[in-house]
Amino acid sequence: MSQRSEPSSDEDGRLLVAARSDVDAFGEFYDRNQRLVLAYFYRRTFCPHTSAELSAETFAQVWISLKRYDPRFGTGRGWVFGIAGNLYKQWLRRGVVQAN
Repeated sequence: MSQRSEPSSDEDGRLLVAARSDVDAFGEFYDRNQRLVLAYFYRRTFCPHTSAELSAETFAQVWISLKRYDPRFGTGRGWVFGIAGNLYKQWLRRGVVQAN
């Protein structure tokens, strides 16, 4: 019998679900993850300005996509890093940060 973690054991996921109706939950999610996302981009771009822009765009995308997050398919942190990875790939192709 495989063991699955309950969505409630994922604090970031819980915060994303709560953020749909509670802006403070989004703020807490941001506080927990912003430095990690910024470091992710800096390790790839070696540019503090580009890293900051990509990080900001990541959280903007998280905010406008909150309703699409489904904790049954992964953790909240995994979801935000999926968005970050997609934005990084777009940046590599285009050479600029695109605000959607």
